[in-house]
Amino acid sequence: MSLLYSAAEWSWMHWEPLLEWVAAVLSLACVWLAARNKIWNWPVSMLASLAYAWVFYRAGLVSDAVLQGVFLLFQSYGWWQWASPGKGPLPISHASRVWYVGTLALAALLYGPWVQAVSHLKPDASFIQVDAALTLLSISALFWQSRRWIENWYLWVLVDLVYVPLYWFNGQRVTSVLYALFLLLCLSGYRQWRSELTSRA
Repeated sequence: MSLLYSAAEWSWMHWEPLLEWVAAVLSLACVWLAARNKIWNWPVSMLASLAYAWVFYRAGLVSDAVLQGVFLLFQSYGWWQWASPGKGPLPISHASRVWYVGTLALAALLYGPWVQAVSHLKPDASFIQVDAALTLLSISALFWQSRRWIENWYLWVLVDLVYVPLYWFNGQRVTSVLYALFLLLCLSGYRQWRSELTSRA
């Protein structure tokens, strides 16, 4: 049994970097598609979430691993919302102040319980407090994106700015570089969405 376990561990050590690359390429593709307002960003991002869930769990970033599962739910919702059966495509718009403040207030309320839950589940998890905050902000951004609210790009830029050094110092160098590229794509996405929004005004 120990020989079998050692063989499986050796195999995973060699495949893990490849899985991170696959997840990174899928993630880059989904952000590029989202920036161009393409509905295919949702199924591609679902594949990326599945891959990253395992990569992050193995790296000790428990909140990020759990986040991928939450992402799958929101990605399914976003895919359905963007398709808007029977109503035509969901238009780009601004979030109302109630949604804007309410979403962030809910994230703030969940922060303490989330940190406690992760600390209890995996006491040796990496960057628990920062990881939890970024997780909740990412969920908020994904919800805003699913509703096609242009403000989602503000949150994604903030999240990416912090994720770049976090992943670098935690050893996920490929993912760190990926999130640096995300910053550029987010800025491009914001400009394109703003252009589409103002052209309809």
